[in-house]
Amino acid sequence: MKFTINVVLLFFLSAFTFGQNDFTVALEKANSLYDSKEYEVAKSWYQIAAEKGSADANFYLAYRYKNPIEKTKSYYITAARLGHAEALDKALDLLFFRDRGLVSVDAKLALELYKEVKEMYPSINFYAEDDQVETLEIAASIPDLDAKAFIDKYKLSEDENFESIYYIWELAEAASRGERFENSSSELVMQLIIRGGIVPWEIYGAIQDYYSLMNTSDSLVEFRICDYVTSGMGLAYCAQKKEVEEQKIAKSKIEQLKVSLGLKNDLLDSAYIATMRFLDAKVWNEEGHGGSGYRAWGQSSLSDQRDSYFEFLSSARYGLLQDSVKPLSENDKQLNVKYKEIRSELKENPIYSNWFTIDSDGFRKTQRLWLKFRDANTALLIAITDETNKDFWYNYFTIERLEQFESLQERISWE
Repeated sequence: MKFTINVVLLFFLSAFTFGQNDFTVALEKANSLYDSKEYEVAKSWYQIAAEKGSADANFYLAYRYKNPIEKTKSYYITAARLGHAEALDKALDLLFFRDRGLVSVDAKLALELYKEVKEMYPSINFYAEDDQVETLEIAASIPDLDAKAFIDKYKLSEDENFESIYYIWELAEAASRGERFENSSSELVMQLIIRGGIVPWEIYGAIQDYYSLMNTSDSLVEFRICDYVTSGMGLAYCAQKKEVEEQKIAKSKIEQLKVSLGLKNDLLDSAYIATMRFLDAKVWNEEGHGGSGYRAWGQSSLSDQRDSYFEFLSSARYGLLQDSVKPLSENDKQLNVKYKEIRSELKENPIYSNWFTIDSDGFRKTQRLWLKFRDANTALLIAITDETNKDFWYNYFTIERLEQFESLQERISWE
C-alpha cells in the first residue's frame, strides 16, 4: 500500500515545483483526492500544502485525521496563526475549554494564542468569542496551581473516581465547604473550577460567576456543580447525584414513619421497596423520556412520584381518600382488557428511540411489578389505617393503574 502511494505521489509531484511558496495546487489536489475517498494519498498532499503555509491544509490535517493530541494541537495552532478562525476556536478548545485535566489545562497559553492571532488578524471572529475571551482572562489571572504536587499531597490518583466526569469539580465543591483540603480558600476553589467541567458553556458560567462571588466576599464561597451543568451527560450526573441524596432522605422518612405508626415489622420496608421497583420500571418502560437529558427527566419523574407516595401514605392514615363508584370486579375486568389491548399494540408497533424503548416485554415486566406493589401496599395500609377491607385497597390501586394505562395509550397514539 505504501509503495502504491509513493508511486502515485511521484507521478503527481513530477509536475510540481517544490521551490514555490504557492500551496494552491497541492491543496486542490488534496481536496480532490479526499472527495474521491483516497484519504491517505490526500493526507500526503495536505502535508505538502501545510508545509507551504496553507491554513486550510493545517486545519484539515487536524480535523479530518487521527493524530496524537499534541500533533492535532500543533496543526490547529499553526492554522490559527495563518488566520483560520475555526482553527483558533478548536485550538482554544484543546488548550483549555475541552482539556479538562488537573495538570494539562493551560489558560495562559490559550489566551496568549488568542491575543497573538487577533493582533495579526483583527477581523477574525468565531462563535461565543466574547464569552471565551472573558473566561480565559479570568482563568489566566488566577495564580497557577501546582497540580502535580496537589495530586501527590492528597493522593488524588488513588481515588477510584479520579478519571470520572466532574471529579475535579467535586474537589471544588469539597474545597468550597472547607472539606478535605488544608486551608481551603476561594482561590483554591477557583483553581479547581478552572480545571473542571465538561462543555464550554458550563465552564463559562462557573468561572465567571465564581470569580464575581469570590471578589465580593471575604469568606469561603460555596460552589455547587449542578448550578452550572448544561450537557446531557451533566444533567444525568446531577440527576443521579440528586437521587443518592433523596434516597438518604427517603430512608429517614421511612424510619420516622415507623416510629409514628408504631410499626415493629417490615411492612413499610417491603411496601417501599416494591413501590420503588414498580415506579422505576414504569418511568423507563412506559413514560418515554427523550432528549439529551432523558436520564435527568426520568430521575425527576421518579423523584416526584416518590414524594407523592409519601404524601399518599400520610393522607391514607387519616382517611382522606374517596371510595370508588365502580366495584373492584368491574375495574379489574377493565384493567385486564386494557392490559391486553396495550400489549397487542406494543407487540405490533413497539416504540424505539435513541433514548428509550416502550415495548410489550417492558410493559409486561412493569405490570408484574405493579402486582407486587399493589399487594405489599395493601398489606401495609390494612395495618396502619382503619380501612381493613382488602378489596377497597385493591380497587384503589386498580383505578390508579387504569389512569396510567390511559396515559400510556395516549403516548402510544403519538407515534
